[in-house]
Amino acid sequence: MPTRARNSASTSRKARLAFTKQAPHQALLELNTLLAAYPDHQEALLLRARIAQEQGDYPATIRDLTQVIQLDPGAQAAYVLLGACYQKQSAYPEAIETFTRAIQLAPLEPTPYLERGKVLVLLNEPTRAQKDFDRAAELNPDSAEVYLRRGKLHLQQNALEMALADLEKAASCNPHDSIIWATLASIQRALGNYAAALENFTRAISLNASSAQTYLGRSEVRELLHQTDAAYEDANYAVYLDPTCSDAYYRRGILAYCQNNLARAHSDLDQALTLDPREPRYLHDRGVVRYHLHYFDAAYLDFDYAIELLEQLPQTEVTVHHLAAAYYGRGSVALVQQNYQAAQQDLQLSLAYNPRDASAHFKLGLTYNILGDLKGALSNFTQALALNPDDADALYARHQALLRRQHFGDEERARQDLHRYRQLTGSFGPPSPPLRY
Repeated sequence: MPTRARNSASTSRKARLAFTKQAPHQALLELNTLLAAYPDHQEALLLRARIAQEQGDYPATIRDLTQVIQLDPGAQAAYVLLGACYQKQSAYPEAIETFTRAIQLAPLEPTPYLERGKVLVLLNEPTRAQKDFDRAAELNPDSAEVYLRRGKLHLQQNALEMALADLEKAASCNPHDSIIWATLASIQRALGNYAAALENFTRAISLNASSAQTYLGRSEVRELLHQTDAAYEDANYAVYLDPTCSDAYYRRGILAYCQNNLARAHSDLDQALTLDPREPRYLHDRGVVRYHLHYFDAAYLDFDYAIELLEQLPQTEVTVHHLAAAYYGRGSVALVQQNYQAAQQDLQLSLAYNPRDASAHFKLGLTYNILGDLKGALSNFTQALALNPDDADALYARHQALLRRQHFGDEERARQDLHRYRQLTGSFGPPSPPLRY
């Protein structure tokens, strides 16, 4: 072998070795030396492009990969790397085109299908994305990432059983990936299998103890299992791991509220809103905390802004649920502040979004009662009790309204309501003023 060729091969080996040992600076020195002597060295260009991509230098990546493709239009690996680079830059049409070219060059290679599917998910084209993931799974049935990606797509579409099947396959293919176990746990939580979800979040943490999101996932499951103190500790550790994570402060705040630590809850929800000031959930829940702290004007503003933001969003099942809660909150504040017309309007809107909210019926009944609409009051108290027969406040309120109306049979019904109220509360006096939330 001529000396020049031997030197080229030696430098190339040194660069590959440095890259393998995660010494990119040394690898770049070797590659730049090699490319100065051999500017069309395809292997060196590809390796330098990979290093540049990992370092986030996308212009340099594109430059080297474009040169490789010019030298060899059939260089399929260069197209795959180039497509990934376009994806990182959010140049999705270019990424799709590039991965499609890679597929044309090697139609039995699974990676371009997987990568194109990931871009199609970002473009909100789930049908095309699933076709690509299906093809990738056919070509490489042992790929954990393919099952993970397809499972996440099923999860987005609320196809929970299909998502579960894919994540179980992914875990079987790669039992050492914390993301797979955490995603599997999220699906199990959504399916109501809290014990399995807790086990798999814990397994994910054992594989990677530095993920704030995994601790938050386990915190949610522990709350559902009524392990409030343990849930709080997980949320607290998530804050420690990622002090910029608004959801970590939010969860810790909600759990502090569950522990009746209103000052801590208020502080954490303030911090969550500092990090993400336009999140309706944070606004609503801070409004609830402020309501209990009797900061009624501030609570009203939180509910009001949450409604404004929610009304700008598409009306999905989730946003409808949040709108009902926000109108209920604002109506509750208006009731306490004796703004009865506003309370009536907001509570009616809350029930329009969620007609099965017993507390909203109860408070609307109180509002009608104060406004002198005895029929409306009794109707709503009765609906509240149909939804929650053990609502002591609603029983006492209906008892009082029946005594006021004095229709035939009202006295006996009022007596029954009072008897049931006393059974539930052990009290012979009226309930506290309607500050309950």
